[in-house]
Amino acid sequence: MRDATAQQELVTFGAAFRAVREQQGMSRADLSGASGVHRSTIARIERGQADPRFDTLMALRRGLGGSLAEVFALSEDE
Repeated sequence: MRDATAQQELVTFGAAFRAVREQQGMSRADLSGASGVHRSTIARIERGQADPRFDTLMALRRGLGGSLAEVFALSEDE
């Protein structure tokens, strides 16, 4: 079980990740196709219900066509 701080960080990261995906005009299905990560996994990450592994994050980065730096920057701002 995660402590409250870790859980909140996952929720914040997920919200920032979703914002970046939506800013790029991508649906979860689009990102799934581009990254090879299942839509349900993307949804769980965006809701803060999943703690993605490094290889999943890198696949999502490739699918987004850029860097996760923007996601991390947004999650730090909140």
